[in-house]
Amino acid sequence: MHTICLVIIAGALFSSPWAQFRHDAAHSGFSPDSAPSIKILRWRFLTGNQVWSSPAVSGDTAFIGSDDSTVYALSATTANPNGEMFWSRRLTGMVRGSPAIAYGFVYITCLGNPSYLYCLRASDGQIQWQYNIGTVNIFNSSPAVIDSLVFVGSESGYLYCVKAVTSNPNGELVWKYYTGKWHHGSPAVAYGRVFIGTSGDSVGGYYLYCLDQFPPDSNGSLLWRYYIGNRRNGMGVSPAVVDSLVFFSFDDIDTPYNSELIALKAFPSIGDTLYWKYVGLDGMMSSPAVVYDRVYIGMEGSGSIERSFLVFNEHPANPPNAEIVWRYYPIPTIRSSPAVANGKVYIGTDVGGYRLYCFNALSNIPETLWTYTTGGGIFSSPAVSNGMVYVGSWDGYVYAFGIPVVGIKEKTIETSPINQSMSIEVYPNPFKNTINIKFRIPNTVGKVNCKEKSAFRIKIYDATGRLVKLCNQQTTKPCNQVIWDGKDDKGKPLSDGVYFLYIKENDFYAVEKIIMIN
Repeated sequence: MHTICLVIIAGALFSSPWAQFRHDAAHSGFSPDSAPSIKILRWRFLTGNQVWSSPAVSGDTAFIGSDDSTVYALSATTANPNGEMFWSRRLTGMVRGSPAIAYGFVYITCLGNPSYLYCLRASDGQIQWQYNIGTVNIFNSSPAVIDSLVFVGSESGYLYCVKAVTSNPNGELVWKYYTGKWHHGSPAVAYGRVFIGTSGDSVGGYYLYCLDQFPPDSNGSLLWRYYIGNRRNGMGVSPAVVDSLVFFSFDDIDTPYNSELIALKAFPSIGDTLYWKYVGLDGMMSSPAVVYDRVYIGMEGSGSIERSFLVFNEHPANPPNAEIVWRYYPIPTIRSSPAVANGKVYIGTDVGGYRLYCFNALSNIPETLWTYTTGGGIFSSPAVSNGMVYVGSWDGYVYAFGIPVVGIKEKTIETSPINQSMSIEVYPNPFKNTINIKFRIPNTVGKVNCKEKSAFRIKIYDATGRLVKLCNQQTTKPCNQVIWDGKDDKGKPLSDGVYFLYIKENDFYAVEKIIMIN
């Protein structure tokens, strides 16, 4: 029997909210919730125009914007096939950014001259305050919310940080930083740092900026910036910050096969910023999701091969050279960003076929689990919560797939379809103090004695998809047991919550949600 210490980070007791664009302020694109393996359309709700916005889900409410200049609060779990609206709020322009839900409020931007960052009361949509962020004519930056602060970009050349809760009807600025470029992507916030890229006019080139989340004055503070060239279009997507790395893509619309996916070190030493990059992509309007030691991303492309969904190793064997795990093509144009949950990855497509795809996220070859065809392109990025998947479409509908999970789900297991022989059992779940993790190594199934050692790896991810603990061991036993004592690497007892256990042995995987209650 092995006894190890694994990290636990606090989370929700029941379903995990997808409370903002890409799930969390770090933009991991990962949810620890269960997610549908089969195609079940539960409901679809018709708005008044195209839906570019990506949904946010908290509790029983799904929030989303539409080009009809309206923010909608919808029942997330209703059985009504036409959906059910709690409230709607009309704003001053089209709502293409995605809402963020925190502190009982909804934070959202809209197109306009001027454009505003709005704070709405989540219960009824009443406007609490609105902050002028300058002119926005093309696409909204989606707000990121963390530490009672709201971060958002605009086409005015500024990145803004405002107070999340204030009695000032005009909002309250904490700081703003001027880059002089457009910020169409959403800022990612992690480790006390704010990451955002630039796009628009190519004069002077484009950069990924790393700013201090808590600067000494209202002008903001640059920690470092990474030059990504002067190729037209720049970085219109959002970075993801996971495992002390920053992942992002940028687009070159003038030169085919010249777009890139890059992984940088969030805490670089001088001259040591780049971790790895992949050159040769064609059209990048998708933001990455990072979990399971993998990076998931879609490609817009200009041809059948270039229009691909790609999976990379997060930690390649020979950096700075990247490693592709698998690539799915041909596929319609991808400008949606992937959502990963419970061993599955969801992505939307538009030109060439309006579909929501569900892939096996853990396999080493492309495996489509199901697809659903909508009546319009899917620019919206899926959200996973309540055991369901939510997404918007240019046909004006908001779609919800799956069967809602009510209360605590005792056991949620997803094994690699390549071989179903890896079994896992955790008990008690929920647990206090310690939890037993029992599993069977696939290569030893049916063997009483096994002389060859088999290496297995156990990982725990927090609710943002960040790897917080790694355990590598070898065994010759068919059945193995690990006891986790609820402490981190330094022996510190950690908080209650919902977490994600991941076990790997060669090509075999198992994924399990575990709950700690003290």
